[in-house]
Amino acid sequence: MRFEQQQFDNETIVLDDNEYIDCTFRNCKFQYGGGDFNIERIRFDSLEFTVSGPAARTVLLLQCLCEGEVGRRGVLGLLDRSAQAQRTQ
Repeated sequence: MRFEQQQFDNETIVLDDNEYIDCTFRNCKFQYGGGDFNIERIRFDSLEFTVSGPAARTVLLLQCLCEGEVGRRGVLGLLDRSAQAQRTQ
């Protein structure tokens, strides 16, 4: 579902299979399970973020890799490359 220029207050926001464009979130919790999503130009006053399913397994993998210095550098490099790729799209 696509949401544009909407304000959400005190809600759990499911990112999977949704788009949020120019939306504002106040006291909301973001939930992500690993599905497709799109967020553009969002604003929020706080961030509580939960993951489940494949997304939770990905977070666990990244946490394990970050336990060592080489792994931490690899994860940070991945995040940096991902951010750069998003800026060039």
